[in-house]
Amino acid sequence: MLIRLNSMLLLIAALPPAAAGRPNLIFVLADDLGTAGEIVGVGQDITDQKSAEGALLDSKERLAALVAAMDEGLVVVDCDGVIEYANEQVARMWGAQHSQLIGRPLTDFVAPEFRATLLEQWQGRREGKGGRYELRWQRNDGENVTAVVSASPLFQPDGEFRGAYAVVTD
Repeated sequence: MLIRLNSMLLLIAALPPAAAGRPNLIFVLADDLGTAGEIVGVGQDITDQKSAEGALLDSKERLAALVAAMDEGLVVVDCDGVIEYANEQVARMWGAQHSQLIGRPLTDFVAPEFRATLLEQWQGRREGKGGRYELRWQRNDGENVTAVVSASPLFQPDGEFRGAYAVVTD
């Protein structure tokens, strides 16, 4: 592609697709006869990257809307059993403000007589097993609520245990 800039021409040459982060466009000044002069810049076509980013954002927005519309609770904990994410339904079920959940151990919300059940189930998550079981949660106001927990493990791509997520149905 040639673009006229006053008395000079700007030649934009596209190279074959390069590895991520590598230039695949060269900007060269040329005279009126088309004789190439100096390279004045390099660039990278990021059209595909921007399309992928847009699709990812759309996907995240759809997932957020789905989680918000769920009647069930959803909780995600890290490998130490600390709450990383909890939806509003879990907060309501446990009688807590959403901000009171994040960063706290899951065991803080389990009725004492059910902590052994949770720890046994947690071992199954570490071993890569999902599970469905009943658990009694202790609300902030001291009341208990029994719910069915459907939990699955989360692993890093290298196979390292990352934590678990659970759908909680009261």
